[in-house]
Order: sequence, then C-alpha cells, then structure tokens
Amino acid sequence: MSQVAEEFWPPVPDFNPMLQNPNYGFADAELKTCQIQRDGNNQPRPRAGNFAVCYKGTYGTTGKDVCIRLFARKSEERRDRYAEISAHLKAHPIDCLVKFEYIEKGIRHPNPAKFGNRSWFPIIRMDWIEGSILFDWLRECCQAKDSRAIANAADQWIEVAQQLEAVGIAHCDLQHANVMVTPAGKLKLVDYDCMCVPALVGRPNLELGVEPYQHPERTESTTLFPGMDHFSELFILVVLRALAADPQLWFRHIEPPAGEPYDKLLIRKSDFDAPDQSALVAELKRSPDPEVSRLAAELFKLAKGPLKAVPPLATFVFNFDEVRNLFRQRAWDEGLELLNRGSSKVLPKDLETEAARARQYVQARTELERALQSGDERQIQAAYKPQLLDNYPRAQASVQAAKLSSKVQSALSQLDAAKSTRNWRRFVSVWDAERGILTGRKSAEKYRSEAEAWRERNELSTKVQQLRSARPIDTRALDDACRALVSRGGHPEVDAELTEIRRLIDRDAALGKIQSVPAFPGLENDLTLIA
Repeated sequence: MSQVAEEFWPPVPDFNPMLQNPNYGFADAELKTCQIQRDGNNQPRPRAGNFAVCYKGTYGTTGKDVCIRLFARKSEERRDRYAEISAHLKAHPIDCLVKFEYIEKGIRHPNPAKFGNRSWFPIIRMDWIEGSILFDWLRECCQAKDSRAIANAADQWIEVAQQLEAVGIAHCDLQHANVMVTPAGKLKLVDYDCMCVPALVGRPNLELGVEPYQHPERTESTTLFPGMDHFSELFILVVLRALAADPQLWFRHIEPPAGEPYDKLLIRKSDFDAPDQSALVAELKRSPDPEVSRLAAELFKLAKGPLKAVPPLATFVFNFDEVRNLFRQRAWDEGLELLNRGSSKVLPKDLETEAARARQYVQARTELERALQSGDERQIQAAYKPQLLDNYPRAQASVQAAKLSSKVQSALSQLDAAKSTRNWRRFVSVWDAERGILTGRKSAEKYRSEAEAWRERNELSTKVQQLRSARPIDTRALDDACRALVSRGGHPEVDAELTEIRRLIDRDAALGKIQSVPAFPGLENDLTLIA
C-alpha cells in the first residue's frame, strides 16, 4: 500500500492547513513568521502555473513579501534540476532574475500516512515581484501610444539577453507571461521550471515552451544547451521594436476590431508558415523603424534553419557598419562602447583586428591621461605615444599637454634652481615668463602659490629699499613697509638691514618727540625733554 501511495503526489489544496498555520507548516525559521494572502473565502489564494502553484506571503519580521511555490505533481528529476538551478543562481546572481531558493524540506503535509509516512515536501522560495506580465503592460502602453516606454523596454530586453548569456543561463520558456514589468518599468523573468544552467546542459528539455515563441525545431527530444533562448529573445525584440515604432499594430493584429483577439504577442505560427501571405509581415517590412524590417527578416529566416544555428541576440542588435564608420572616423572610444554593449557577440573577422587596434588607442589615451593626473612629467613623456595619439581626436587635449612636457620640465628646473639659491626675483620672473605652459599643470601647482607670495614680498622689498634710499626718509612709510614685509616672512634682500632700519625709524621717532617740545625754557618743558 505504501508503495502505491508513494507514486502519488499531494494535491496542492492538501497544504492549505499548513499555509494557514505557517509556524507549524514550514521548517524555515523566516517562513514560520509569514502570513499567507487569502481569498474571499479566507483560504490561501493560489496562483496556478504549469508545474507549481504560487502563494504570496508576507514576513512577520520584516514586512517583506515572498513568493512560495508548491509543486503540483511529482517529478524527482525536476526537483533535482531545481537544486542545480538554485545553486547556480546563488553563485551568479543577475538583475533580471528573481532571488530564488529550492528548499527540500519545505512544507509539512498534514496527513503523512497518505504518502508513505512522508512528512515534508519541497518548495521554492523567491522574492515576490509586483507588476504586470509583459502582455498586459504592452496593451496599456499601446493604448496610451507610449512608444518611448516600449522602446525603453526593448533596450532593457537586450540587456536581459546579455545578462543570461554572460552567466551561461537559458530560461527556455521566454514568452509574454514569463516576463514581468515592475511599477518602475524594470523587466524581470519568472518561472524557472525548464531553465538550463551549465550543470544541466545535455539533459532533455522537460517542456517545449509556448508556441510560437520557440523555434519550430524544438521538440521533446531536444536537449538543453545554452543557446535555447536565442530564437525567443529575437522574437520578443522584434515585437517590442515593432510596437514601439507603431503601437497601433496591437489593435490591428492582437485585438482587431472585426476579428478574434490573439492571446500572444503579435506574431502567429501562420506568419512563420506562410510569411509571403502574411499581412503582419508586410507591415513589419514597412515599419517606420528600419531595424524592425531587418530584425524581422532575420527572425523568419532563422525559423527555417536549425535551432542551434541561431546566434546570440547581440549579433543582430549591434550595427557593425556603424562601428566600422566610427573606427574610420578614429572615434575609437565610441566604437568600442557600441561593441561593449554586448560582451557575448561574435565579431565579424574584419572587425576583430580593428577592435584590437582600437583598444590599443584607448589604452594609450587612458595611460597618458593617468600620467597627466599624476603630475609626473617624466611619466607623461614616457606615456606619450605619438604613433597612437597624434591623430586621435579625443586625445588631442592630452597630446598638446604631453608635447609641452619638455618645456614644462625646463621651466620647473629653472624654478627649482632659483629656489635653491633663494633668488626670488628670478623665481617670479621665470613663473611669469612660463605662466602659459605652467597654469593648470599639476606638476606646477606647488609653485603657483609660492610665486604669488614671493611676487608680493619682492614688491615690498623693493619699496623698503627705495624708501631707505630716499632723502629725506619718510620713516612712517618705511615703518609700514617693513611691518608688512615682516608679516609675510621677510625677504633675504633686506633681512640683514632690518635691525639698522628699525634703529633709524626709532631714532627718527625720538627726534620727532624732542622737536615737539616747546623751545622756551621752563620746568615742564625741561622735564619732557629729559624724558
């Protein structure tokens, strides 16, 4: 009897008592605190999927929402695959996928005796994503004629494909219901039941995906491989670009006023079967966005070929002719930036050499800019590579700065020589003469403030010497000039004379006091004079 029972899998409603009592129903400490969202009958509210049923919970500790997926039927292989998928996503998290964990001992069954005395069954725990499925979101955008939002989604879709490619993941069931759009407009992929990660490559695909998003050649005998998403990715990109260019396509081909509504995104199986007779294909060829015609032609051509011959999405979405034009214009940075939007694409042979050269140019410019920032003139001269930089438009400011390096070094040497001999007039003279090449130069920054300070001290020293030599001496002006100079640190030209100058100023002040005493005799005047 127990052997028969083991062949069965608990129907999901069996777990309702456990979902209503999470503290007893879950093994995980955090899940024990959550409250499960309920329906109008005060029962846990299910959201059905192909292989699992989802429930929304809210953690009592943090208030954060969580998605709990219960398996709807038995599949030891699928549970084994989920363990592999969970481990890979934990090691390679990417933004377009939801944080996800497979828990073997997930939820308790209220009546273990019915299933071979098995108490615990596995669950999937993942972050809850608020938002709309891609189908519903696109319908609203098309109603609002919001081409910009759809175009942004198309750009994001390219990024999603790149993220998956970069970590060796294929979702394997990309279609309108498995792409969520958050309130912030971010694309998130859900439903990982048939996902392929490196550890699962070569195994049979458990599901065929949704037609017509999947390549016609995909069958039950198709084994998992990293490129299984390539066709679906191009399919969805064509739809997004086409609707961005003309939102009214939705109301001519998905919700036509005089026809049956279509429950998928724009392109039908019949369009693939007979593209020459398809009204939609004819419209795609006339799209206001010429890229739609090009991408759609690629999609329909690839549908007739082998599944494994479909290249990554990046191969189609990057205009290599534009890259070639940028390289011809020596816009190395812009060309490489365009290429780097898709790290997984295969470069045409003629661009491989050009891209390698472009990287040399950019590296040379980067090294020179780094040297200029360091302020080390010798390093600047070493980093300046005329053969790579002289005809490089973006590097011209740095090139001009590098070409002045020898003159800058000469000027700095003269400044250092003047400093070492304390010839401050020479120091300021050199700075003024070479100001044009030294201003803004990091290697000369430390000299700028010194030059300004010594210019003022030079001027005060000159003034002190002129006042000292004048006849008669204006001791008050001389006193003011000396005090100003001393307050700024003095000057070697007059420092040795300051004591004598001070004596002269004091003597003149005393003489002034004597001369101020009235000349006629008297006790008071005599006492003042004596003082």
